[in-house]
Amino acid sequence: PFDKEAHDRLAVLLKEVDFGNLENEPEYAWLYLIHAFMGDRLEPKDAALLQKVVSSLTDTRIERLIEILTAKKQPDSEQTILFLLQAVKYISIDLSNKLGEWMDAVDLFRTYRDTVEMQICLKCSDDDIVRRIAHRESAYRPPSYVVPGFETYPRRLTEDVLPDDPFMKLVPDSAPSKKHGLRILVISDFNIAGQHTRLMRSLNKHTNHMARCVIFQDDYLSYDRDVLVRDQEGNISEKDMQTAAELISKADFFHIGRQLTPITEIKWEKYISPHNAVFQYHGSHLRNNGPAIAEFHAKYGFEAITCVDWSIYKKLPISFYHLHPCILEMDELPAKEMDFTGRLRLCHAPSGSNYRKIKRSDIIIDTMNRLAAEDPQVEAVVIENVPNRRCLELKSECHIHLASLLMAFGLNCIESAAMGVVPVTTLDNFTRFIFHDTPVVHATKNNIYEVTKELISDRGRLKELSEKCRAWARLKFDARIVARQYAYLYDLIYNGLSVDYPEIYDRL
Repeated sequence: PFDKEAHDRLAVLLKEVDFGNLENEPEYAWLYLIHAFMGDRLEPKDAALLQKVVSSLTDTRIERLIEILTAKKQPDSEQTILFLLQAVKYISIDLSNKLGEWMDAVDLFRTYRDTVEMQICLKCSDDDIVRRIAHRESAYRPPSYVVPGFETYPRRLTEDVLPDDPFMKLVPDSAPSKKHGLRILVISDFNIAGQHTRLMRSLNKHTNHMARCVIFQDDYLSYDRDVLVRDQEGNISEKDMQTAAELISKADFFHIGRQLTPITEIKWEKYISPHNAVFQYHGSHLRNNGPAIAEFHAKYGFEAITCVDWSIYKKLPISFYHLHPCILEMDELPAKEMDFTGRLRLCHAPSGSNYRKIKRSDIIIDTMNRLAAEDPQVEAVVIENVPNRRCLELKSECHIHLASLLMAFGLNCIESAAMGVVPVTTLDNFTRFIFHDTPVVHATKNNIYEVTKELISDRGRLKELSEKCRAWARLKFDARIVARQYAYLYDLIYNGLSVDYPEIYDRL
């Protein structure tokens, strides 16, 4: 085998001359197989040789096969690929790298390519080869295949984390070690209720993962931001656009808000797959586009996070619906003390003109004004057109927050509960099914006046509810707890179902 020319001539000789049943012997079966590889294509009867030579595979023999394959440039039959599936189980790390280089240069039939590439990627020590294979654009696709053609194998080999890694930029000094963590890119068209940047900061602060956040369009609420591509006036930041492209190319896992947003020169199919991405949906986007979104997930196999909201969940029932999108750093919120000095304040925050109709702000504001007119010790406060931080400050000065008459509760309601401001909202049975122990007060359009009036008249109950709401919100929505839920979800998607938890969770 060390004399390649003699080795190959012997393979030809054995094939041309009838030596009986020599090809049934492993040593000679190997030479018959070599001859078949050197020819135009393997014959169906040569498939039996694959099983015969498996027991006698060595690095030297496989290296010779790789040389033949390299000379041929392109595999010519399914049998060649099937042999590779056998071979990669036995080859060493060095040969994995060599085979990886060959794989990087050819286009295999998709049916076999994914399986072979996955095995090589999991075994290959050269991360550059793994990433080149993962990011290829030229992979063969049959005419019936529908673009975008997301890759189907996980990218489990990641680069070492260096101090100047762009994903370390917003990691606080007191955070857990990021040595074994993933680079998580949270990316969305809008920063829905500020929760995408909140998720990013929670992952950085409370988990072993490092995260960045790209938002494409700012809004008037001016939530916290990391990378913001376009401001409220529609001006695009070329610097942030370039930063976004760099982060996409380096990310290990993608948390995508609502939908993929086009970026110049970024082809999403190069970077995301069902093994390294999850989509999260909020409100009207899924309600309005349910069939198309459901078809997308059924077709490509991506996982999704919906919400504790029946009108959202029923549009995409195969989703993680019980993971509520609200994340709060409790200690950063202003706290309400129920001392009842001065007038008792009722408040409502419509969250913009679009939500006035959804929340039935007309009924809520009429109710507050009616109660304030009946009792001089009651004040009605409407909070709108102010940044999120100012909204929180104003709410913290109130006692009761008439949040919404839309079924289920959102961040607006949960923020109030966390501060000790008692929320009044409409709780449907689906929400109660998940949060059966919530102290949030239930009311409908038919009884909101009576429910609120009763709260006003019973200060002892109001103070008790304030304390219960604060404790409940801390238990359910504190960033330390929710960030860990997301971390385990990413692990489930990235590594599959497992009881062997990675060491990155041991110290959390």
